[in-house]
Amino acid sequence: MVFMLLWLIYLAVSQLNWPIFFSGLIVALLGFLDDAFGLGRKIRFLFQIGASLLFIFLIGGISDYHLIFTHVNVGIVAGSCLAVLSLLWSTNLFNFMDGIDGIASVEALFLLLPLSFLAVEYHAISIAILCSSLATVILGFLWWNWPKARVFMGDIGSSCLGFLIAAFALLLQSHFEVPIIYFFMLYCAFLFDATVTLLRRILAKECWYKAHRQHAYQRMQNCGWSHLKILGWIILINTIITSLVFLTYHHYLPLLLSIAIEFLLLVLVYVWVEKKSPMMFEPKELVVCN
Repeated sequence: MVFMLLWLIYLAVSQLNWPIFFSGLIVALLGFLDDAFGLGRKIRFLFQIGASLLFIFLIGGISDYHLIFTHVNVGIVAGSCLAVLSLLWSTNLFNFMDGIDGIASVEALFLLLPLSFLAVEYHAISIAILCSSLATVILGFLWWNWPKARVFMGDIGSSCLGFLIAAFALLLQSHFEVPIIYFFMLYCAFLFDATVTLLRRILAKECWYKAHRQHAYQRMQNCGWSHLKILGWIILINTIITSLVFLTYHHYLPLLLSIAIEFLLLVLVYVWVEKKSPMMFEPKELVVCN
């Protein structure tokens, strides 16, 4: 608690980090209110949009997206809209994927620690301090959140973490020219499962925003896998992904080859899960959208 308080004080007094502080505080308060009173999805989404717009406004908007060897200028309007969508998806994605003990904490560590390394390499020391200190807080929390968990994140933890991690990545790429592709590669374990599951639910004409247990990791739990066994696979997959990112950063592997290896790995794992526990859709007559 003391370390978390120091982290928030540093965040508040550092001018560069004001956008993260103010917008992150909105998302955290929103998550707290949702945990305590159960807010409607429309209210949650409206305030998440507001927090995302506030963050993008405070950092001056985004028009360029930096890749490894070049950058793409899409214009301030399109670039800022893409950034808002990224913040919204990351905020809700972390909330979607926080379904078993320790999974969101572990994923956060595999994102924050490499981001802090990249921040140091690109001389973004203030962001490196934020990422590494938040990772330290998460590591302390993981002691209590490890299977069998005694403390849980709730919406205040998972949604705020998702927002902050995306905000760090956007700030790094817009102010320090850290290639955004590294962030997406690091995030792919969560991104792949959540995005593919969402698309399949939409194509099956299910109410995609309703609670479900159709993510790959949840289906393995339905097969009888323990939280600890699933977490072990998540750690293994993320270790391979992180290694690919660092090999790419140090020019030991071409970018396209690293992306292809990562994509193939995730596809193979997802197909294997599908064979073990196929995704079951609700009967159409039972699907009710409110």
